[in-house]
Amino acid sequence: MRVAICIKQELDAKGPFQLTNETEKLDTSSLVAVLDPASQAALALTKALLPQGDHGITVMTVGNKPTERALRTCLSLGATDGIRIWDSSFERDEPSAIVVTRLLAAASKDYDLIVCGSKSLCGGLGFVGPALAECHGYPQISSVSWWEIDQKNKALAAHRRKEHGDREVVRCPMPAVLTVDEDAAEAPYPSFPAMLKAEYAEIQVMDLAALGLTDRGIQDKSSGRLEKYIPPRPRTKKAAGPDASGMSAADMMKMLSGGGGGKSSNTVAEGTTEKVVKKMMDFLKKNQLLS
Repeated sequence: MRVAICIKQELDAKGPFQLTNETEKLDTSSLVAVLDPASQAALALTKALLPQGDHGITVMTVGNKPTERALRTCLSLGATDGIRIWDSSFERDEPSAIVVTRLLAAASKDYDLIVCGSKSLCGGLGFVGPALAECHGYPQISSVSWWEIDQKNKALAAHRRKEHGDREVVRCPMPAVLTVDEDAAEAPYPSFPAMLKAEYAEIQVMDLAALGLTDRGIQDKSSGRLEKYIPPRPRTKKAAGPDASGMSAADMMKMLSGGGGGKSSNTVAEGTTEKVVKKMMDFLKKNQLLS
C-alpha cells in the first residue's frame, strides 16, 4: 500500500518577528523555518497506524529549495521518500492554494491513501485536504484521530473528533483523503543515525512537465495578487472642550478649577460669608440633605 502525506513548511511563530520600516511585510530574517505541526502530526499518526507489511510513505510538498528541510525532517521521522514540487514559473509569483492543490493532486494520483494536516500555521484555511479529495473524486474525512484499514476490502474506518468531546466513526472505501489536527499525535524525536541518513537522502524534484501539467492549465484567474500593503494611519482622538476664545483669564481659571470643560453642574460659591453660607444652606435643603 502506498501512502502520500502532503506537508508544508512554515516559519516558527514562536520566534521573534517585526515589521519592516515600510510596514508592508514581516521581517522574516530572524525566523526559522520548521515543519508545520499539523503535517508532523499527520506523519506521526500515519506511521503509528499503518498495519504490518510492506508500505511506503511518501511525503510531498510544493516549494523552492529551502523547503527540502521539512522533507528531510519527515525522512528522519520514518517517511520512505520525499518529493518536492516546483517549477521556474513560480519564482515570481507564489502559487495560490488552488494551484498548490492541483500540483499535489497530480503528484498523488497513484496512491491508496492521502493524509494532510487539517490547518497550517500560515493561513489556517483548511483548504488543501478537501480540495484534493474534490480533484480526485475521493471520499474525505476531517479531524481524524485514529483509523483502521481493511486491506482485503480496500476500506477504512476512521474515528473523527467533533465539538464538545464527541466522537464519531466514519467508514469509506479507499483511496481516500484524511486530514489530521495538530494535536492528534505527538511525533517522537528522531535518532541521530536517522537524521544523518535523511541529510544525505535524495529528494525527487518534479516540475510541471514531470507532472504532465502546463502553466496555463493550472493558473488560478479567480484570485488577485497582493502587490503592496499600506495600513491606514491612526487618527488623532479629538477631545470635546468649551469655546474659550471669549473667556477672560479669571473665567478660564474658574473653569479649570471646576474640573475642565464641557457642561458641568458644579458651581463655586463666592461673596461674603453670609452669602456663601446662605447658598450652602439652600443647596442642602434643595437636595433634602438638611431638614
